[in-house]
Amino acid sequence: MTQVNTEAATNVAEFVIDLDGGQFERMLAAALSQVAAGVVDNDGKGEVAVKFGFTKVPGASQVICAHQIKFTRP
Repeated sequence: MTQVNTEAATNVAEFVIDLDGGQFERMLAAALSQVAAGVVDNDGKGEVAVKFGFTKVPGASQVICAHQIKFTRP
């Protein structure tokens, strides 16, 4: 496992809020709520999957983050 310098660690809450100008956070909140409600209402199993893909910006010390949410509500 690679050690991470905690001084440079990503602030996860800020990171999620910044994605798509806050839209990603709202979509994640809605997915979590819908799946949880479906599990309770239907006594089944649900799933929320978040995927992040990173590519380096050419010539820079930055990355581009692609992101998506997939969910299954019973």
